[in-house]
Amino acid sequence: MITYDLAAGRRLSAPPQVRYTDRVEEWAILCTGRDLRPAVSWRATVATARKIDPATIIAETDTGITATENTVLVPLDVFFAPFRNAVATAEKGRDLWFALWGKGADGKEAEYIEFQFTGFPAIDPPGEPPKQLPIRPTTTVNGLSGAVTLADADGVPLPASDGVIPLNAAAVGLENVENILDNLTATAAPTATADSAAGYAVGSRWIDVAHGKSYTCIKAEAAAAVWTEGGGGTVIDWDYSQVTWPAAVDAARGRVRNLDATLSELIFAEVQDITGFRAMVVGTDPVVTGDIVIVPVVASDIDFTDAEELPAMVVPVGLSLAWIERELPVAKKFLKFRRDYADARDTLHDGGGTPLTAIITKLGVR
Repeated sequence: MITYDLAAGRRLSAPPQVRYTDRVEEWAILCTGRDLRPAVSWRATVATARKIDPATIIAETDTGITATENTVLVPLDVFFAPFRNAVATAEKGRDLWFALWGKGADGKEAEYIEFQFTGFPAIDPPGEPPKQLPIRPTTTVNGLSGAVTLADADGVPLPASDGVIPLNAAAVGLENVENILDNLTATAAPTATADSAAGYAVGSRWIDVAHGKSYTCIKAEAAAAVWTEGGGGTVIDWDYSQVTWPAAVDAARGRVRNLDATLSELIFAEVQDITGFRAMVVGTDPVVTGDIVIVPVVASDIDFTDAEELPAMVVPVGLSLAWIERELPVAKKFLKFRRDYADARDTLHDGGGTPLTAIITKLGVR
């Protein structure tokens, strides 16, 4: 007899012990604390953990469960493969969870009982193969309920191992889509050994963030790979002769441009007809990091009489390089970066609220 306090929601008697067996054991659960609520149907479940996850369920039954005024009789059936596997190596037993769910006449939960017990393996297990758990209804991506079967393009069900279905490109109909490896955080140019043996293929991209250059693989032969510089725009150094203010000098990075409270705008003279830009941003303080807000402004003349502000860009700034990139809807000749340090999203400030310096070291245009 198992005693359970419905009001407190806990088991009062000692935890039951259950061995893996093909014999159905009848549990009598005596309920105290309050009256047992009436239910039109019951379901008993055994799980390895107390959480909502069908993968933890190792035994269950929804037949033969009866209830009187204060007692529930449960034919506990643990002759299931998941139960056997869960306790197979638990020489001293394994803590398991038992849950009993009663459904009311309105289709909703009427009663619920749960407690822990101990499951043990069998030294001499039954010879017959154990049962598999029934498939539970599952909500699918189209909102309908029912069992889900994954199949290939020919309708053949995909094989599963311990409830896991391994997927590859062919299994989901993407066998004709190339899986191309890119390196977007390199610190040097690619060499001939950045080849097919390393996972690269024709079309792979390589971004050298340390030197502001990009490369595209045009040949991936082993030990003889060929990469071309460019592939979407040439990254160039700042042309400081075209900047309205003198360049700053950073001990580690040479001539750079600062964005801070004093110099909050960077203006370029006629660079070229640009349709996009890419810039490298980095911080100066080894301790303080945060975001800066950059508002790109484009125009057709140096006075910016037809200035057009583009959407603001929030850039994380630290000691690691960060890139910003934007395509322009119409080609323009003049470009300006304005730091909006009054924007609440601009958090690269000191303790007193003064904006800290962010460095722009490279500008790429195309």
